[in-house]
Amino acid sequence: MEFTKAEKLNNDPWNRQKRDDNQPPDIDAIIKNLFKQFNDSGSSQGFFLVGLLSALLLIWGLAGIFVVSEGETAIVLRFGQFNRELGRGLKWYAPFIESKFIINTEKISTYEYDAEMLTTDENYANVKVAVMYRINDAKDYKFNVENPIDTLKEVTASALRQVVGQSQLEDVLSSGKERIRAEIEDTIVSTLKDYDIGIQIRAVKLLAALPPKQVSAAFEDAIKAREDEQRFINIAEAYHNEIIPNAKGKASRILNEALATKEATILRAQAEVKGFDALVETYKKSPSLLSERLYIQTMENVLSKTPKVLISSEQNIAYLPLQEMFNKLKGSE
Repeated sequence: MEFTKAEKLNNDPWNRQKRDDNQPPDIDAIIKNLFKQFNDSGSSQGFFLVGLLSALLLIWGLAGIFVVSEGETAIVLRFGQFNRELGRGLKWYAPFIESKFIINTEKISTYEYDAEMLTTDENYANVKVAVMYRINDAKDYKFNVENPIDTLKEVTASALRQVVGQSQLEDVLSSGKERIRAEIEDTIVSTLKDYDIGIQIRAVKLLAALPPKQVSAAFEDAIKAREDEQRFINIAEAYHNEIIPNAKGKASRILNEALATKEATILRAQAEVKGFDALVETYKKSPSLLSERLYIQTMENVLSKTPKVLISSEQNIAYLPLQEMFNKLKGSE
């Protein structure tokens, strides 16, 4: 079937000519004319167009397949507005109609900030902190604030200046570091909670706190003196902990020995008293016999502890080596 030029122009579904210049083209009419052309053009051309459309549709469908890895969250927008949130696995979205953003919600990131600030006692200190954070809400992170990381930086700077500005330089540089670090962390966390930017603070570390360069030498000397003071205190406490227990142990041992000696002396005296009491009756019966017995016992006790030389009067000895004999006796004891 052949068409004239005018008929072809009228049957063209993409013809931009309008019967009424003020009205848009009739979409329904275009679609109907398109299907009519498919029917009129023959089965081969219709199959070709259907196959082409099917291939394009298949490519379009395959283009929307993507994978969300472990620790990631996908945000899908439809015509620029939030539509859904997808977790781990094989997912699909509609290209050209929808768009996707994949956000890592498990990665720990670190932001460092340092600045020179004025303390409450009108001194300057150079303080540096490190903020470790992760994204815990992908939707809030993407839509609630235009730039969440810039917001985190501004909040960190504000918290650092607020806490350091209310502290003395001595606390910032030495004794109050842990308290200042905790206050900075609490301030950042409470401030970010009001913004709902989808960021969770994991930790805040105080990396450095230095005095102004003009007085750094004096502060180093002061810190060294404080460290020496603490070292001497530790040495004194160690000496105290060593001497006191030893002295207490020695005193307790001496006291126990004295008590033992006391008890032994008392018992020995009591035994001797009982012994003398037992001799009273014997002495009354025979005083001379008891006196001789006591004398013999006493001499036996004395002579048993001294070296002795026995000389017989029946033999004449020209020379008696008493000194050598005494030395031998001493050596044998």
